[in-house]
Amino acid sequence: MNQWKIGLSRESLKFLDKNHLPKNTVVEAVTLAIKKLSGEIVSVDLKKLQPPYEGYFRIRVGKMRITCAFDFYINFVDVAEVNWRGSAYKK
Repeated sequence: MNQWKIGLSRESLKFLDKNHLPKNTVVEAVTLAIKKLSGEIVSVDLKKLQPPYEGYFRIRVGKMRITCAFDFYINFVDVAEVNWRGSAYKK
C-alpha cells in the first residue's frame, strides 16, 4: 500500500480531545477503509453518503461516525468530522 496522508479537521481533533479518545482510533479505521476501497477484503463498516454529503464516506466505529473523503490521485484522506451517531449528520 502506498503512503497515505490523513488530514484531521479542527472539529475532529476537538471531538477526540473532548472525549479523551486517541487519534489512533481514527487512523486505524481510515486505514481499513483505504484497504477496502483498494479491493482488499477487510471488515469495516463503510458507506458512501448521499447529498448533501456527496463525495464523502461514513466509517462506523461503534457509536462513533467518521465522515471523510478519499483522494486516490494524491493519496490523501480528508477527515471532515468525527462525532457520535446521533449528532454526526446535523449541521
